[in-house]
Amino acid sequence: MADSSSSSMTNQLRETQKQETTIRAHILKPNTSNHHHHQQQQQQQQQQQQQQGEDLSKKKQQEEETSPRWPVGGHGGGGTWRSDLRIPGLVEMELCIMLLECCSQERTYLPYYGLLAQRLCLINKVYQKNFEKCFAKQYSMIDRLDTNKLGNVANFFAHLLATDALPWHVLAYIRLTEEDTTSSSRIFIKILFHELSDHLGIRQLNKRLSDPKMKDYFDSIFLMDHPKNTRFWINFFTSIGLGGITETLREYQCLQCNNRSQNQVLMRVAETQKKKKNRMAEPRFPPPETLKIALLCLLLPLFSPATASIPSAASTSSDRSCIADERAALLAIKATFFDPNSRLASWQGEDCCSWWGVRCSNRTGHVIKLRLRGNTDDCLSFYGDKLRGEMSYSLVSLQKLRYLDLSCNNFNWSQIPVFLGSLPSLRYLNLSYGFFYGSVPPQLGNLSKLAYLDLTSYSYNQLYSVALSWLSHLSSLKHLVMNHVNLTTAVDWVDEINMLPALKVLYLKQCGLRKTVPFLRRSNITGLEVLDISGNRFHTKIAPNWFWNITSLSALDIRSCGFFGSIPDEIGRMASLEEVYFQGNNLMSTMIPSSFKNLCNLKVLDLRSTNTTGDIRELIEKLPNCHWNKLQQLGLSYNNIGGTLPNWSEPLANLTVLLLSNTNISGAMPSSIWALTKLNILDLCSNKLNGTVREDQLGNLTNLVYLGLGNTHLQIKASSDWIPPFKLQFSGNLPLWMGKKFLPILSLLRLRSNMFSGHIPTELTRIDQLQFLDLAENYFSGSIPDSLVNLSAMARTSGYSVLLDEVIATGQGAILNFSWNLINGEIPETIGQLKQLESLDLSHNELSGEIPSSMQDLNALGTMNLSYNNLSGRIPRGNTMGSYDASSYIGNIGLCGPPLTRNCSGNATSKDLPRNHVDLEHISLYLGMAIGFVLSLWVVLCLLLFKTSWRKSYFMFVDRQQKKIYVSVKIRSAVLKRKLGANNH
Repeated sequence: MADSSSSSMTNQLRETQKQETTIRAHILKPNTSNHHHHQQQQQQQQQQQQQQGEDLSKKKQQEEETSPRWPVGGHGGGGTWRSDLRIPGLVEMELCIMLLECCSQERTYLPYYGLLAQRLCLINKVYQKNFEKCFAKQYSMIDRLDTNKLGNVANFFAHLLATDALPWHVLAYIRLTEEDTTSSSRIFIKILFHELSDHLGIRQLNKRLSDPKMKDYFDSIFLMDHPKNTRFWINFFTSIGLGGITETLREYQCLQCNNRSQNQVLMRVAETQKKKKNRMAEPRFPPPETLKIALLCLLLPLFSPATASIPSAASTSSDRSCIADERAALLAIKATFFDPNSRLASWQGEDCCSWWGVRCSNRTGHVIKLRLRGNTDDCLSFYGDKLRGEMSYSLVSLQKLRYLDLSCNNFNWSQIPVFLGSLPSLRYLNLSYGFFYGSVPPQLGNLSKLAYLDLTSYSYNQLYSVALSWLSHLSSLKHLVMNHVNLTTAVDWVDEINMLPALKVLYLKQCGLRKTVPFLRRSNITGLEVLDISGNRFHTKIAPNWFWNITSLSALDIRSCGFFGSIPDEIGRMASLEEVYFQGNNLMSTMIPSSFKNLCNLKVLDLRSTNTTGDIRELIEKLPNCHWNKLQQLGLSYNNIGGTLPNWSEPLANLTVLLLSNTNISGAMPSSIWALTKLNILDLCSNKLNGTVREDQLGNLTNLVYLGLGNTHLQIKASSDWIPPFKLQFSGNLPLWMGKKFLPILSLLRLRSNMFSGHIPTELTRIDQLQFLDLAENYFSGSIPDSLVNLSAMARTSGYSVLLDEVIATGQGAILNFSWNLINGEIPETIGQLKQLESLDLSHNELSGEIPSSMQDLNALGTMNLSYNNLSGRIPRGNTMGSYDASSYIGNIGLCGPPLTRNCSGNATSKDLPRNHVDLEHISLYLGMAIGFVLSLWVVLCLLLFKTSWRKSYFMFVDRQQKKIYVSVKIRSAVLKRKLGANNH
């Protein structure tokens, strides 16, 4: 092996010399000139140099024969190099330029050019200086190079630096800030440092960069003059996967912080000693607090040990203080976020342990919990109440952090940072709905203590993971959620999940999984309790399958997975099952197995849209029939079951949800179904049921919130004055048929506490005999219709003598209640024509304008509530308007006059003064905005015109944004093309 390697090295060296001689001959060709004298002189120099080159080649060949190995560093036990190669200085510079140019024009980088340049630098120090000049010139012109040349040049100089052929002080030409770098220069720096780490290793490179003798060379790269510059290069090296070389800065900062803290301690000690001397010069009696403490110490032995331990516990809690480095890290994290709702406003002062979302250890003072979760109601919204920005590398400074929750925030489609894998104490990590993009970093597998991990993505195409092998290192993981993460290429996901012995909860909903396995050779997840793989397209038989042997499961969700076949009898062995969801699979027209009777803990059974057939009676008989039956929800809709409903009592006594729509069942309704008093939802729509439903039967369903009897032949028999005991929450717009045409004699309409929305239909105001209209606690919007005057029963003073239980119970006649809605606009003037109106409630809306003066004519009005609106102006003075207390008008900032304590200014009428005042305010506001906009625009234009540095920065910013948008569009289009191509195949 040694002989073969030596011979191969010799052949390579000879080939290198041949190419070197060819390049030298090419470079030293005579140049044509207009002056004949210079031409002759150049020809003589050429002949001398060729002769010297041939002599040098012969000598090198002799050295090759005696010692064929390459002498590392230009010295060592492998022969010596002659340094008497004499080439004129200009030609030496031209040789370096030509060598670099040839290297850059190759399709891919060839190590030959780096080795040749290394030999030249070791032969003569002049070449080192020339290549240093080449480095400075190339970096100054880096934006002119295309991507291919950029990579070749970076690899070339990385080789020279790694072999010490080029001095490291050339890196001083690089200034790594956001303003001084472009996209090309950042690519160059990225390739350069990646190659240096490959040549030297990350530890050796870090050691080289932390060498105090070479510190001055790297000050322009690792800037610490401003926090902005420091954050930039830390984030830069972290984003390219070289966060390890930033340890130098962290150690330096820690050293500086320690020095500052030591100086502060020494100063405090000196001040304390000085004060002590002053106190000794003037004797004093101890203060009362000192006497109390002394007395407490004397009495402590008299107390029990439990009581005696209280002071130590108090001292422990009082000793807790915020660590300076961690406080600085938290402030750096805050600086990277845009906080629209000022949730981090409390992050100021010295005690970071009292900041919102931060928790420290009582024993050590280290930050152990950081909970910056956004508003859960806005998780799917790109904006809303959430932090926006990128994750700061300063998180790495929180080495004792155990709990990190950054869910429901907006990280602007950035990648999940690699440095999260450098938090060794982390046990809880929640990044769900964080608007991340790209690959899930496998470095998360370094978190060996992690017990909870949630990476739920916003949609399927945002996050992906090529494989899940990194999970095998998380031996403590109990809860894993990766919903909507693209796992299409993770073909061995079952075996990789099986490497998590502590796993209890697994959510992989809509992950693009395609493959499953029939069984596990050895199951390590015997404690798994919750399994949700719904929304994946396996398109295989439902059995055999690996999860049927996990008897510890309490919840199994395989909805819409493309499974087909029969449910296996093995399900009867899974006695711990509480929830089973089979919806959307094709169960091949079969009935559930008889072993279902053994599932006595079953609470939820969802068999909707599973193509199940048979008889409803047979299916009910196969349900769990234990004396402690817990079944609460049963979904059988959209199946061709058929048959008639049986009478049951015990098996379904605890049902709260029963879904039987579109099941082809027929016959009369059994009396047992009305005995299910716990029912919240009952859906029997689109069946062949017949018969009559009495009001006493419906009266048993006091907890009902949804009742579906549509498209059946059932008839409801109820008296006109019957009021259902259940409260159904209707939604949507009120139907237009609710008017005089279909309800001509309607006197009472109460629709409060529902979810109706839209405008109040004018059809309601055309019902002549309507005396009681209650639409409170809904979501009605728009204005109050002017057609209220058409409610004749409320307007006329005679001719109507309707006696209603509701009216009698309240002791009131005509009632109008629109409170707790979203009604806006002004109160219509026509409301004053409702002479019989005795109760009016328009509170908690968005009404504006003035109270109409026509309301002074409502002589029968006994109660009125206009509170919590946007009403303004003077309260009318009428027969009854002044008799109400201030609570009827509270919450209207613009109202004035009695009974309110706010007096109206001036003698102007309530109609003239406020409106003129509002108009003047609006005019002044708009005029001020226009003037401010024009002045600001001129200031910006003048600064860009006369300030060159600002103008350059502005154009660089626009250029960067254009490139970001371009790259984003390219990536999105590529992902779309790949998805379309996969669908076509």
